[in-house]
Amino acid sequence: MRRVNFTLDGSGPFAGMMRFGLIGDGEVEFIAIGVTRDEMSRFQTIGIVPEDEESFEAPIKEAVVAESRLDTADARASGYITFETL
Repeated sequence: MRRVNFTLDGSGPFAGMMRFGLIGDGEVEFIAIGVTRDEMSRFQTIGIVPEDEESFEAPIKEAVVAESRLDTADARASGYITFETL
């Protein structure tokens, strides 16, 4: 896993941890970013900004938000996003 900043349809940047899974899949995990569950369900594109590499954009395949009282009370979200890679 590696640290990255990321945007969601241009909103952000947010901090997260990225890893690549199966061929064609990537994942970014995040904790308590300033996005509500409703907002998260509408995003279509993730922009990834690695520390030492060129940034890229990818279509979002799935956004999963973890259940947390703290996140809900503060209008924040924790969870992960899977995205398509080439």
